[in-house]
Amino acid sequence: MAPRRGLIVAEHPVYPGLSPRAYEHPADRAATAALQRIPLLDRVLRMLASVHSERMVRMHLLGNAVRLGDDQVPDVAAAHRGAFATLDCAPVPSVYVTQNPWANAMTFGIDEPIVILRSALLTSLDPPQLRAVLAHEAAHVQCGHLLYRTSLVVLLRTTLSQLPPLGAAVRRALILALNEWSRTAELSCDRAAVLAVRDPVVVCTALMNLVAGDVPGLSVDAFIRQAEEYRDWGGLWDRTVRFFDELDSTHPWSVRRVTELTAWVRSGEYDRIVDGDYVR
Repeated sequence: MAPRRGLIVAEHPVYPGLSPRAYEHPADRAATAALQRIPLLDRVLRMLASVHSERMVRMHLLGNAVRLGDDQVPDVAAAHRGAFATLDCAPVPSVYVTQNPWANAMTFGIDEPIVILRSALLTSLDPPQLRAVLAHEAAHVQCGHLLYRTSLVVLLRTTLSQLPPLGAAVRRALILALNEWSRTAELSCDRAAVLAVRDPVVVCTALMNLVAGDVPGLSVDAFIRQAEEYRDWGGLWDRTVRFFDELDSTHPWSVRRVTELTAWVRSGEYDRIVDGDYVR
Protein backbone atom coordinates (compact mmCIF):
# COMPACT_ATOMS: atom_id res chain seq x y z
CA MET A 1 0.00 0.00 0.00
CA ALA A 2 2.68 2.48 -0.99
CA PRO A 3 1.84 6.15 -1.64
CA ARG A 4 0.83 6.88 -5.21
CA ARG A 5 2.13 9.54 -7.58
CA GLY A 6 -0.11 12.45 -8.47
CA LEU A 7 -0.46 16.16 -8.97
CA ILE A 8 0.98 17.84 -5.88
CA VAL A 9 0.18 21.38 -4.84
CA ALA A 10 1.91 22.47 -1.62
CA GLU A 11 2.48 18.75 -0.84
CA HIS A 12 -1.21 17.92 -1.30
CA PRO A 13 -2.66 15.83 -4.15
CA VAL A 14 -5.60 17.47 -5.89
CA TYR A 15 -8.74 15.86 -7.32
CA PRO A 16 -10.37 18.53 -9.52
CA GLY A 17 -14.16 18.50 -9.41
CA LEU A 18 -14.26 15.52 -7.04
CA SER A 19 -17.81 14.52 -6.10
CA PRO A 20 -18.37 12.89 -2.71
CA ARG A 21 -20.22 10.13 -4.54
CA ALA A 22 -16.82 9.02 -5.84
CA TYR A 23 -15.79 7.77 -2.39
CA GLU A 24 -19.10 7.58 -0.51
CA HIS A 25 -19.57 4.32 1.40
CA PRO A 26 -22.73 2.42 0.34
CA ALA A 27 -23.89 2.21 3.95
CA ASP A 28 -23.56 5.99 4.28
CA ARG A 29 -25.58 6.50 1.11
CA ALA A 30 -28.31 4.14 2.32
CA ALA A 31 -28.47 5.60 5.85
CA THR A 32 -28.64 9.16 4.50
CA ALA A 33 -31.42 8.23 2.09
CA ALA A 34 -33.34 6.61 4.94
CA LEU A 35 -33.14 9.77 7.05
CA GLN A 36 -34.17 11.94 4.12
CA ARG A 37 -37.31 9.86 3.64
CA ILE A 38 -38.58 10.74 7.13
CA PRO A 39 -41.18 13.53 6.68
CA LEU A 40 -40.12 16.94 8.06
CA LEU A 41 -37.04 15.48 9.76
CA ASP A 42 -34.59 17.99 8.26
CA ARG A 43 -36.84 20.89 9.29
CA VAL A 44 -37.15 19.57 12.85
CA LEU A 45 -33.38 19.06 13.13
CA ARG A 46 -32.68 22.58 11.91
CA MET A 47 -35.03 23.84 14.62
CA LEU A 48 -33.18 21.78 17.24
CA ALA A 49 -29.80 23.01 16.03
CA SER A 50 -30.99 26.59 16.52
CA VAL A 51 -31.16 25.87 20.26
CA HIS A 52 -27.37 25.52 20.21
CA SER A 53 -26.72 28.10 17.52
CA GLU A 54 -23.59 28.29 15.44
CA ARG A 55 -23.21 31.93 16.43
CA MET A 56 -23.06 31.01 20.11
CA VAL A 57 -20.45 28.31 19.47
CA ARG A 58 -18.42 30.66 17.31
CA MET A 59 -18.51 33.29 20.07
CA HIS A 60 -17.39 30.71 22.64
CA LEU A 61 -14.48 29.56 20.47
CA LEU A 62 -13.44 33.12 19.67
CA GLY A 63 -13.33 33.85 23.40
CA ASN A 64 -11.95 30.61 24.81
CA ALA A 65 -10.00 28.77 22.11
CA VAL A 66 -7.18 29.50 19.68
CA ARG A 67 -7.97 30.19 16.02
CA LEU A 68 -5.28 28.93 13.67
CA GLY A 69 -4.01 30.87 10.68
CA ASP A 70 -0.90 32.20 9.00
CA ASP A 71 0.09 33.88 12.26
CA GLN A 72 -0.92 31.02 14.58
CA VAL A 73 0.53 27.49 14.13
CA PRO A 74 0.79 28.16 10.38
CA ASP A 75 1.82 24.62 9.42
CA VAL A 76 -1.42 23.15 10.79
CA ALA A 77 -3.45 25.98 9.26
CA ALA A 78 -1.81 25.27 5.89
CA ALA A 79 -2.54 21.56 6.23
CA HIS A 80 -6.17 22.40 6.98
CA ARG A 81 -6.45 24.51 3.83
CA GLY A 82 -4.64 21.82 1.89
CA ALA A 83 -7.17 19.19 2.97
CA PHE A 84 -10.00 21.22 1.47
CA ALA A 85 -7.95 21.95 -1.65
CA THR A 86 -7.25 18.23 -2.09
CA LEU A 87 -10.97 17.42 -2.19
CA ASP A 88 -11.70 20.55 -4.25
CA CYS A 89 -14.05 21.71 -1.50
CA ALA A 90 -14.68 25.40 -0.77
CA PRO A 91 -15.00 27.64 1.15
CA VAL A 92 -12.55 26.63 3.89
CA PRO A 93 -14.00 26.88 7.43
CA SER A 94 -12.21 28.45 10.38
CA VAL A 95 -10.21 26.02 12.49
CA TYR A 96 -9.75 26.27 16.27
CA VAL A 97 -7.75 24.37 18.87
CA THR A 98 -9.10 23.67 22.35
CA GLN A 99 -7.28 22.24 25.35
CA ASN A 100 -8.27 18.60 25.82
CA PRO A 101 -6.23 15.49 26.71
CA TRP A 102 -8.32 13.24 24.41
CA ALA A 103 -7.18 13.38 20.81
CA ASN A 104 -10.12 14.12 18.53
CA ALA A 105 -11.51 16.51 15.94
CA MET A 106 -15.01 17.55 14.93
CA THR A 107 -16.80 19.85 12.54
CA PHE A 108 -19.77 21.77 13.92
CA GLY A 109 -22.31 24.00 12.23
CA ILE A 110 -24.70 23.86 9.32
CA ASP A 111 -24.49 27.14 7.40
CA GLU A 112 -21.01 28.23 8.58
CA PRO A 113 -19.10 25.16 9.74
CA ILE A 114 -16.19 25.33 12.16
CA VAL A 115 -13.46 22.70 12.52
CA ILE A 116 -12.43 22.08 16.14
CA LEU A 117 -9.21 20.24 17.00
CA ARG A 118 -8.39 19.00 20.47
CA SER A 119 -4.86 19.87 21.57
CA ALA A 120 -3.87 16.24 22.15
CA LEU A 121 -4.44 15.59 18.45
CA LEU A 122 -1.62 17.96 17.51
CA THR A 123 0.84 16.32 19.89
CA SER A 124 -0.01 12.65 19.33
CA LEU A 125 -0.08 12.46 15.52
CA ASP A 126 2.72 13.08 13.04
CA PRO A 127 2.11 15.50 10.12
CA PRO A 128 0.85 12.90 7.59
CA GLN A 129 -1.56 11.45 10.15
CA LEU A 130 -2.77 14.92 11.07
CA ARG A 131 -3.36 15.69 7.38
CA ALA A 132 -5.47 12.54 7.20
CA VAL A 133 -7.63 13.72 10.11
CA LEU A 134 -8.02 17.16 8.57
CA ALA A 135 -9.07 15.62 5.25
CA HIS A 136 -11.55 13.42 7.12
CA GLU A 137 -13.16 16.56 8.55
CA ALA A 138 -13.12 18.25 5.14
CA ALA A 139 -14.99 15.26 3.73
CA HIS A 140 -17.78 15.74 6.27
CA VAL A 141 -18.30 19.19 4.77
CA GLN A 142 -18.07 17.98 1.18
CA CYS A 143 -20.46 15.07 1.80
CA GLY A 144 -23.14 17.33 3.27
CA HIS A 145 -23.02 15.63 6.67
CA LEU A 146 -23.26 18.78 8.76
CA LEU A 147 -27.01 19.00 9.37
CA TYR A 148 -27.18 15.52 10.86
CA ARG A 149 -23.80 15.75 12.64
CA THR A 150 -24.62 19.10 14.24
CA SER A 151 -28.11 17.95 15.24
CA LEU A 152 -26.66 14.84 16.88
CA VAL A 153 -24.17 16.93 18.88
CA VAL A 154 -27.02 19.18 20.03
CA LEU A 155 -29.21 16.24 21.06
CA LEU A 156 -26.38 14.60 22.99
CA ARG A 157 -25.43 17.80 24.82
CA THR A 158 -28.88 19.13 25.74
CA THR A 159 -31.37 17.92 28.32
CA LEU A 160 -35.09 17.30 27.91
CA SER A 161 -35.82 20.53 29.78
CA GLN A 162 -33.99 22.41 27.03
CA LEU A 163 -36.02 20.64 24.35
CA PRO A 164 -39.60 20.90 25.63
CA PRO A 165 -41.35 19.69 22.46
CA LEU A 166 -39.45 16.40 22.60
CA GLY A 167 -40.41 13.52 24.82
CA ALA A 168 -37.78 11.14 26.15
CA ALA A 169 -38.76 8.41 23.69
CA VAL A 170 -38.61 10.72 20.66
CA ARG A 171 -35.26 12.13 21.70
CA ARG A 172 -33.87 8.61 22.23
CA ALA A 173 -35.16 7.45 18.85
CA LEU A 174 -33.57 10.43 17.10
CA ILE A 175 -30.24 9.81 18.81
CA LEU A 176 -30.22 6.13 17.86
CA ALA A 177 -31.10 6.90 14.24
CA LEU A 178 -28.48 9.63 13.97
CA ASN A 179 -25.86 7.45 15.70
CA GLU A 180 -26.44 4.71 13.14
CA TRP A 181 -26.11 7.24 10.32
CA SER A 182 -23.01 8.79 11.92
CA ARG A 183 -21.19 5.47 12.10
CA THR A 184 -21.67 4.96 8.37
CA ALA A 185 -20.69 8.56 7.54
CA GLU A 186 -17.32 8.02 9.22
CA LEU A 187 -16.55 5.22 6.76
CA SER A 188 -16.95 7.60 3.80
CA CYS A 189 -14.66 10.19 5.35
CA ASP A 190 -11.96 7.62 6.12
CA ARG A 191 -11.84 6.93 2.38
CA ALA A 192 -11.36 10.64 1.68
CA ALA A 193 -8.52 10.71 4.20
CA VAL A 194 -6.72 7.97 2.27
CA LEU A 195 -7.20 9.87 -0.98
CA ALA A 196 -5.68 12.96 0.64
CA VAL A 197 -2.51 11.34 1.96
CA ARG A 198 -2.17 8.68 -0.78
CA ASP A 199 -1.17 6.07 1.81
CA PRO A 200 -3.70 3.76 3.52
CA VAL A 201 -1.12 2.80 6.14
CA VAL A 202 -1.01 6.40 7.36
CA VAL A 203 -4.76 6.43 7.98
CA CYS A 204 -4.71 3.02 9.67
CA THR A 205 -1.86 4.21 11.89
CA ALA A 206 -3.78 7.36 12.80
CA LEU A 207 -6.83 5.26 13.76
CA MET A 208 -4.59 3.05 15.91
CA ASN A 209 -2.97 6.02 17.63
CA LEU A 210 -6.33 7.68 18.31
CA VAL A 211 -7.46 4.68 20.38
CA ALA A 212 -4.13 3.70 21.94
CA GLY A 213 -2.30 6.98 22.23
CA ASP A 214 1.24 7.70 21.12
CA VAL A 215 2.72 4.53 22.61
CA PRO A 216 6.26 3.63 21.47
CA GLY A 217 6.47 0.31 19.67
CA LEU A 218 2.93 0.18 18.28
CA SER A 219 2.69 -1.91 15.10
CA VAL A 220 0.12 -0.97 12.46
CA ASP A 221 0.54 -4.38 10.79
CA ALA A 222 -0.44 -6.09 14.05
CA PHE A 223 -3.38 -3.70 14.40
CA ILE A 224 -4.62 -4.57 10.90
CA ARG A 225 -4.39 -8.28 11.79
CA GLN A 226 -6.33 -7.52 14.99
CA ALA A 227 -9.01 -5.80 12.91
CA GLU A 228 -9.36 -8.85 10.68
CA GLU A 229 -9.63 -11.08 13.76
CA TYR A 230 -12.40 -8.87 15.17
CA ARG A 231 -14.27 -9.02 11.85
CA ASP A 232 -14.29 -12.82 11.89
CA TRP A 233 -14.58 -13.36 15.65
CA GLY A 234 -17.57 -15.01 17.28
CA GLY A 235 -20.86 -16.49 16.23
CA LEU A 236 -24.37 -15.12 15.86
CA TRP A 237 -24.73 -14.35 19.57
CA ASP A 238 -21.45 -12.45 19.70
CA ARG A 239 -22.41 -10.45 16.62
CA THR A 240 -25.77 -9.59 18.19
CA VAL A 241 -24.06 -8.39 21.36
CA ARG A 242 -21.63 -6.39 19.22
CA PHE A 243 -24.56 -4.72 17.45
CA PHE A 244 -26.16 -3.57 20.71
CA ASP A 245 -22.77 -2.58 22.10
CA GLU A 246 -22.38 -0.04 19.27
CA LEU A 247 -25.86 1.50 19.46
CA ASP A 248 -24.79 4.45 21.62
CA SER A 249 -21.59 5.13 19.72
CA THR A 250 -21.32 7.93 17.17
CA HIS A 251 -18.28 6.26 15.56
CA PRO A 252 -17.69 2.66 14.51
CA TRP A 253 -14.98 0.83 16.42
CA SER A 254 -11.57 1.66 15.01
CA VAL A 255 -10.89 -1.95 14.02
CA ARG A 256 -14.03 -1.97 11.87
CA ARG A 257 -12.92 1.26 10.24
CA VAL A 258 -9.59 -0.36 9.39
CA THR A 259 -11.19 -3.47 7.86
CA GLU A 260 -13.64 -1.38 5.82
CA LEU A 261 -10.85 0.87 4.62
CA THR A 262 -8.43 -1.88 3.63
CA ALA A 263 -11.23 -3.75 1.83
CA TRP A 264 -12.02 -0.62 -0.19
CA VAL A 265 -8.37 -0.14 -1.14
CA ARG A 266 -8.05 -3.78 -2.19
CA SER A 267 -11.21 -3.50 -4.30
CA GLY A 268 -9.36 -1.23 -6.73
CA GLU A 269 -11.68 1.76 -6.21
CA TYR A 270 -8.91 3.72 -4.49
CA ASP A 271 -6.49 3.21 -7.40
CA ARG A 272 -9.18 4.14 -9.90
CA ILE A 273 -9.82 7.50 -8.22
CA VAL A 274 -6.11 8.20 -7.81
CA ASP A 275 -5.67 7.58 -11.53
CA GLY A 276 -8.28 10.26 -12.26
CA ASP A 277 -11.29 8.07 -13.03
CA TYR A 278 -13.96 9.32 -10.61
CA VAL A 279 -17.39 10.95 -10.42
CA ARG A 280 -17.10 14.71 -10.83
